[in-house]
Amino acid sequence: MASSDEEKAKSKMKLADKFFDNGDYNTAEFLYTEALKLNPKQDFVYFRRGWIYHHFKNDDRAVFEYSKYLELNPKDDMAFNNRGRAYYYLGQYEKAIEDFNKAVELNPNHKYAYRNRSEAYEKLGKYELAIDDRSRDIILGNELAINYNARGWCYINIHNYWRALSDCDKAIELAAEFASAYDSRGWAYFGLKDYESAIEDFTAAIEIDSEFRTSYYGRGKCYEILGETEKAAADLKTAEDLGFTEKDLD
Repeated sequence: MASSDEEKAKSKMKLADKFFDNGDYNTAEFLYTEALKLNPKQDFVYFRRGWIYHHFKNDDRAVFEYSKYLELNPKDDMAFNNRGRAYYYLGQYEKAIEDFNKAVELNPNHKYAYRNRSEAYEKLGKYELAIDDRSRDIILGNELAINYNARGWCYINIHNYWRALSDCDKAIELAAEFASAYDSRGWAYFGLKDYESAIEDFTAAIEIDSEFRTSYYGRGKCYEILGETEKAAADLKTAEDLGFTEKDLD
């Protein structure tokens, strides 16, 4: 290959990186592809294009790009994590978990892989494993409201409502306007048959997000149990109008 092509490829890569960093992914993708044509050894192009295609919700193509990159860089933990995310959004949860496993094998302190693997385990109904991974993520220093809320939701699914309450309390402490945490805590109270407290939390979630359909449904079920039929009917109708299905509670 002529050195002039190599220099042109480097120049296009640098320019593509600038567009990528500025969020102009269409231009970045075009320039990365041009750089690859000039110099097929520019393997990081596959990584960048994988990220771009995932961003554009073209996850089949993202898997292809990350796979090409991993053929050349089989020790890159972030590439395994990112391909795992693409598999996740394709609904291929087992393949996603395989990639997240590889990411944490290569980097036991990976910033995202435990959290991502937890989400895949949740989709498969493996809540105990999901709880373990959320706990690892928290231990690694990621004390995020989303982590406590997600772990709380897993506890709800295995009927450990008191542990769920503790995690939801922590999530709300970290993010007072986090509607999902109030919704989750509402379902924990629902599981404990404390319907008045559940109504308070479902109402709080709705006040933050007026289209939070699982909270309308949960509050409606509480009113139904308490015999407040008109309120129950109104909330259940709103939940239905917002597109609620039982799958929302998975």
